[in-house]
Order: sequence, then C-alpha cells, then structure tokens
Amino acid sequence: MNAAGAVYCRRTAVLTATTCPCDVTGSLDDYRWLTGPAARRWLAHAASELAARTPLVTLATRLRRELSAERTHLVLAQVELRRRAEEKFTLAGEMFFTLAGLAQATDEPLARYKAARFPPGMPAADLCCGIGGDLVALADGRNCLAVDRDPIAAHLAQVNAEVCGRTNVAVECRDAGAATLARYQAWHIDPDRRPAGKRTVQVERFEPPWEMIETLLAACENAAVKLAPATKLPDDVARRCQREWIETRSECRQQVAWFGSLAREPGTSAATVIDGPQGPATIVGACGQPGPVASSVGRYVYDPSAAVRAAQLTSELCRQMSVKLLDTGNSYLTSEQLVHHPLASGFEVLGSLPFDLRRLREAVRQLGLGPVEVKKRGVDIDPDHIRRQLTQEQGDAGVVLIAKVGIKAMAIIARRTAPPE
Repeated sequence: MNAAGAVYCRRTAVLTATTCPCDVTGSLDDYRWLTGPAARRWLAHAASELAARTPLVTLATRLRRELSAERTHLVLAQVELRRRAEEKFTLAGEMFFTLAGLAQATDEPLARYKAARFPPGMPAADLCCGIGGDLVALADGRNCLAVDRDPIAAHLAQVNAEVCGRTNVAVECRDAGAATLARYQAWHIDPDRRPAGKRTVQVERFEPPWEMIETLLAACENAAVKLAPATKLPDDVARRCQREWIETRSECRQQVAWFGSLAREPGTSAATVIDGPQGPATIVGACGQPGPVASSVGRYVYDPSAAVRAAQLTSELCRQMSVKLLDTGNSYLTSEQLVHHPLASGFEVLGSLPFDLRRLREAVRQLGLGPVEVKKRGVDIDPDHIRRQLTQEQGDAGVVLIAKVGIKAMAIIARRTAPPE
C-alpha cells in the first residue's frame, strides 16, 4: 500500500463518525487546489450529498475514486467547517477555513464593531491575520496590509478577502515583527496564544511576545491588540491603553487593548455587549472597585453580563443602576425597584431560602414552576444536575439563582423580568 493509501486507511476510522473530520492537514498546494476552480464542483457535490444524509464513509469512498486521500479529506473537512462557520460569517458557505483558523477567527459582528473604532479610510494593518476574520471587516473602505507567518493562513486570508469583495488588501507571509508599518496609520494584531500547543494568558509567552508588540507600538502607537478575556497586562501597560471586554451570543469572546488614538480613555476598562436589543452597549470605569452591599435579597435580582464580570466592572454597573451587590463574593445585584439595563438580566424574586435541595424542590413545586433554569455564582454545584432535580413537566418557567451570601449558600427562586418596551 502506498503512503497516501496508508494515510487514507488510518483516517477512514475517523470517518465512521457522524460529522466530517476537521483536524486534517494539507500542503499549500493542496489548499491552493481547494480554493481554486478545480475543487468547486467537489465542494458543491460533497455539500449536497451530506445535506441528503449520504453516509460519510460512502461519500469518502466515492470521492477517493478521483481524488487523493488528502484532497478527499480537505473537501469533506471544508464542508463541515463551513457549516460550523455559519454562526460567525454571513458568507461562510463561500469562505475557506482550517479548524484552528475558524476557532481563532473573530466572528463577523464583533470584527465589524472593532473595525468601526478605526477612523474611516485610515490605512491599517492586520498582523497575525489568520484566515481573515478581522481583516475582512478592517478592509471595508480602507487599504489594508495583512500579515501571517503561516503560508496556508495567509493564502486563505487573501482568498476570503476576495470572496467578501475586499480588493484593497495586500497579504504577506512573514513574521509580524518584520512588517513595515510606515504606510499604515493604525494596526490590529492577534498574537498566537498557543505557541506551544496549549493556550496561555501570559503575554510574555505569546508569539510574537509582548516585547515585539512594544517594538511595533514604538513604530506606530495606534493599535488594537486582541487578547483572551483572562489575559492580564502589566500595570504599566494597562495604564497606557484602554482595555475592553466584548461579548456576543451571551459569552465574553475577547479582550482588546486599545492604544494611541484608538484608546478613548486610557487607563480605564470597558465592557461591551454588541448584540443587545438596542445594539451595542458599553460601560466604562475602573475595574475591581468595591460597591455597596445589600443587607438582604430585594424584590429584584440582576445578573451582570459576562463582559461586565470579565472586566470587573460590577461595582460600576451598580452605580449606574443605583442598585447594590448581593454579596461581595459574587456578582449578583439586587434592588427593591425594577431597573432595566442592557448589560444586566433582571429577575423578579418569588422566594429565597438557604440552599437545601429537598426544601428547594418543595418550594419550586408550591410556586407552580415547571421548566427551571439554574444559575450559580461562587458555589461548587452542577447547575444541570440541580435543574434536572427541580424541573417538573408542567408549570410556569422559572429561574433558580444559587449564590454564596455571607458564609452560606442561598437559593433565590425567580422569574425573568420582561424587557422594556
């Protein structure tokens, strides 16, 4: 059996799964074939067959009659990756991805939000561009340089820019530190946080390392550095930039350190939800500040958004809402009067008691609640396990919030408040 056949046989075991394998590799030539006209009919055929529920092994066997093992798997993987990418990109069905590239790519709404911070028409560079998630948004209406040291990523970034109608993009395959920024007035970078294969939040272990990012900042101070939400910056760096935690689809997706003219209030932190009912909403303040603590659970309880919690701006949200913390050790808020805020979910309290599963189950039953959502803060419990214990077949929808209040765990039975008209 030849080498290609051996690879195919080893991978065929993976094809017994119900979804296409996506962690496949290929050469740059293979990816050039994949993104060219020769692969177009194979991609369309595979997508059609999989949509019709053709077994994956059957489809792979058919493709192997005319394609190599590597290209067969690239086609099948691409169809699956495009399906997964639909929640991130409008044109996912025409774009090209790798498994790691899709996982690391900024989704379209978030990328547009960040790009809007760059002045219109200002030439910009996207360093460590990956498959082009941020690049496509950044290049809308401005000339862009895209740089990535991975030749496959650089190729896919060029192709995806063209798919999205961005003809004003120059892509270079090189290290970000070797990029020449003289012609560009601002830049964005997404440093590799997995240089050794395992995710890190330590900036000195990024690739390029923070020392190189400082060199780039010295050349052009107007910059946006994409970071993981948990990344901590040295104090001297944090004072020079504005850090913003950004949430979409109920999850804090990334932290961005804005420098130079892109930093609206250097030294502060911001939390933003970009897909709220009225569009993006932001609060700005000093992170980690103490806030007022309530003496008891009020008529209403609030759960700050994931971005607010990540940015440690819960106390600032308290101030804006004129409410109090339920406890210093968790981020739930409470008040006697209902307050609406785009960065917090509100709940009307139906009852509260020290957390005891038996008593809690009885209280939920007496209140006539059926499907129950369980949320927690600061307590070591499995919300799904508790939910299964509490949920009844019939009744009104309810929410149980379990949090540490003082030295004890408290269960708050509530229902979601209606959004403001």
